[in-house]
Parts: sequence; structure tokens; C-alpha cells
Amino acid sequence: MTKYNSLFKQQVIEFYLQQHKNRSFTRQHFHLNKRTLNRWIALRVSLANGCKPLKNKV
Repeated sequence: MTKYNSLFKQQVIEFYLQQHKNRSFTRQHFHLNKRTLNRWIALRVSLANGCKPLKNKV
């Protein structure tokens, strides 16, 4: 079960990029934990570089 859907994550990343990569402002605007936003950004960067996302261990 995911807490945030993929559309919301995409909106957060787009907002982050529009705000000139201001993580603090983005976290405050969307009320996100620092670690959550950092993971989403890292995932986007890795996908942009052609890497496959890692699967979570259950």
C-alpha cells in the first residue's frame, strides 16, 4: 500500500524543479518529510540517467 500516488509524486517533483530545486520550500509546501522528498528526487535522477528503480524489500 502506498501512501502517495504516482500523480502526486510527479506534481511534487515538477513543483521542485519549477522552484529552482529548492527542497526546503517544496517540503514545506507539500508537508513532506525530508527523507521522503530526497528519495523521490533520487529516483527521478536515476530514471533520468537510464537506471532502473530498485524494488523495495518486503
